[in-house]
Amino acid sequence: MGTLTYKLRKSTGKTAVIQIFFNYGQKKRFRYSTGLIIQDTKNWSPKDMRIKNVALELNRHIINEKLDDLQSKLNTAYKKLTIEESKTPSDKFFKDFCDEYFNKKTIVDKRIPELLPFYLWYIENYTTKPLSSIGYPLRKNTIKTYKSAYKLLLKYNKQGNDVNYSSINFDFYNDYIGWLQEEDYSTNYIGNQIKTLKTMMNSSYEFGYHKNLEHTKRYFKKPKEDSFSIYLTVSELKKIEECDFSNFKPKIVNKTLKITPELLNTSRDLFLISANTSLKISDIKRLNEKNIIGNSNGRKYLQITTKKTDKPLSLPLNSTVLNILDKRKGSFPKSIPPQHINYALKEIGELAEINEVILKKMTIGGETLYKEYKKYELITNHTARRSMITNAYLAKVPVEDIRQLSGHSSPKVFESYLRLSGLERAEKIGEHPFFS
Repeated sequence: MGTLTYKLRKSTGKTAVIQIFFNYGQKKRFRYSTGLIIQDTKNWSPKDMRIKNVALELNRHIINEKLDDLQSKLNTAYKKLTIEESKTPSDKFFKDFCDEYFNKKTIVDKRIPELLPFYLWYIENYTTKPLSSIGYPLRKNTIKTYKSAYKLLLKYNKQGNDVNYSSINFDFYNDYIGWLQEEDYSTNYIGNQIKTLKTMMNSSYEFGYHKNLEHTKRYFKKPKEDSFSIYLTVSELKKIEECDFSNFKPKIVNKTLKITPELLNTSRDLFLISANTSLKISDIKRLNEKNIIGNSNGRKYLQITTKKTDKPLSLPLNSTVLNILDKRKGSFPKSIPPQHINYALKEIGELAEINEVILKKMTIGGETLYKEYKKYELITNHTARRSMITNAYLAKVPVEDIRQLSGHSSPKVFESYLRLSGLERAEKIGEHPFFS
């Protein structure tokens, strides 16, 4: 025998959407959003699974009658299917029933791809063809992001939620974010799902596949919180530069990756080059001795056209980078997968005793959490560029010059790389003659 229950999913403010949960076997549970809204969650009776008789809930009688009627008809349909017809129910059976009950059945023009198929077409098409907005195909990381977004939206759809052009509205926005929170995703990860959805809705609108512009309204914004990331000070970078790996015993991490002194040495050199030039690891692997030029004063520079911006950069080389090149007889370190570098950097940071305790704030599943980390645990290859930009700023290199070196055309994006604490920024400002 199946069991139907009604539960709430929190929406904006005190409101919530009423959802159906129908358990019809071991690990078989159908979930569906009714679209029926309660104005305040405290007016819901979990025991009765109905809205309490509260005057503020103006539609309480209509909604409760709707829930009674739906429960009766769905149970009758389920009994007929399983007992009279001896058939096995499925999520599709429940979804089709609920869609028809709530008049969500729509006539679809098969010549026009719906939203989920459009995701797949978009990814496949722009993997090789250039996007008109940027002039080149999707990057590998972007493709990976879009594929993950598609899989999540598909999973949400399979649980009885409508995902089509016409369903993208205020209720969908709140319900999908609530579902992602229940799946324990972070606020910024959820924000990326909304950002990708807006991209797909915009593109499909331009193709004339729908006329829905709900996703362009102010409420349909990307949830976000300040991303937590660190930078390494000049003295901490020096510790890494001077770290000795000769006595390091190889070890296995992540089940298959073997950390060796050679891997540590190569990862360190790649990291330090990035932390002293602001180049990404993906750009460093494209360098060779032909990228190095000199001037009449004997100063050496790097010249490179970066992969992302396709803009030429000229970068001065300091003693750290020159020492690495001398050690390697003029050659740059070989390429290593970024994930391998990240594992190696945590080993390096621990060996260099970068042990400051960092309190990290995160929002997971809609709940704010705090967790303590040793600083070395938070080092990744992205830390290098943040370190260069922040240290250059603290050293009073003009902001416009730092932006030229880092290749950031957007001041807003550039600002996100400055990882100063409130005190560090105040100390920097305090050096101005105005505050003397």
